[in-house]
Amino acid sequence: MHICHLTVLNPARHSRIFFKAARSQVAAGYRVSIIGQDPAPRPYTFEGVQIIPTGRFGRLSWQRWRARRKVIRLAMQEKADVYQIHAPELLLPAQALGSAVPDCRLVYDMHEDYARNIRCGGYYPPAVSGRLADWVRQRELNFVGYGQGVIYAERCYTGLLPFPEDASVVVENKYQAPSGIATVPDFGDSARPLLLYTGTIAESWGVLEAIAFWRDMNTHLPCRLAVVGHTHDRDLLTKIRDQVQDSPQFLLVGGSEYVPYERVIGWIQKADAGLALYRLRENIRDRLPTKFYELLAHGKPVIYSQNPAWQEFFADAGQGMALPLPWQSADVVQIADQFKHYLSAPSPAIPPDEKWSWESEAFKLIQFLGKLPT
Repeated sequence: MHICHLTVLNPARHSRIFFKAARSQVAAGYRVSIIGQDPAPRPYTFEGVQIIPTGRFGRLSWQRWRARRKVIRLAMQEKADVYQIHAPELLLPAQALGSAVPDCRLVYDMHEDYARNIRCGGYYPPAVSGRLADWVRQRELNFVGYGQGVIYAERCYTGLLPFPEDASVVVENKYQAPSGIATVPDFGDSARPLLLYTGTIAESWGVLEAIAFWRDMNTHLPCRLAVVGHTHDRDLLTKIRDQVQDSPQFLLVGGSEYVPYERVIGWIQKADAGLALYRLRENIRDRLPTKFYELLAHGKPVIYSQNPAWQEFFADAGQGMALPLPWQSADVVQIADQFKHYLSAPSPAIPPDEKWSWESEAFKLIQFLGKLPT
């Protein structure tokens, strides 16, 4: 069976699309291709997966709006048995794909609650965000009429689309190691502990809080901060540079460029603790960020925004330090004391506990795709 993954803004070698789903599908004996952002001039094969590049462009680029047609045209040429769709803007044109490729099955892989993100995330002006959120949700609901199923990346998304129970599954973003982990550089005073922010660089994801906390933490425990990720918001990169003021104890990796997953995991291995100081908007509170699994799998403690859902998660997982937002000086002192305890404790055993491992999710994904109706 041939499975073809379709995306617009995500890189083809995305952590969920390539490193988790596609590699697991190849291991299960499927033929797999991915149509997505990649700078290569022509298709190539990587770890058994065919990568069909669409170039590189930003969130607000005019190329994004042309890319939908290009992705669907390339998808028709693939004549796949299953199309795993990773972008809501491809759902409507995918209806034509379903007509053009007889007996193919269309599956929506919902990484995020995109409609709620648009409405609450602060990416778009209020006059636009409500209408755009409604448009995205309607495209998702319409997909139920011609698609064969939905894969939810979070348990809290269950039931957002009215597919029958046997046509939906939760496949969480647990940790899957890349084949090779990149060696990452040192910086600043290597005797200082390293705090790490990874993932999308965004104000709602707490990048400015991460910087503010690092600065406050230095009054109690001198430390370094690496921000490793990508953003389309160049104004935010300027804000970050203004806040850190060329400190040698700060390093920005990526910024306006994507950071390969192999390098992200290299930074997680190097770090002493991860930061997840998200602004707890409606679209974030019930989610479990992917970085939780990645950091826990490597035995790294997580300093996170105080949030009932996350406190319940870390009560079971351990290695979590909850910080109220906004915080007071006494809160930082408490975190510093907890962090010193983690620094003096022996490193936990590797490989990771199966609770954080992708293996359980790979099994659910393969089982789900194998029983899709024709």
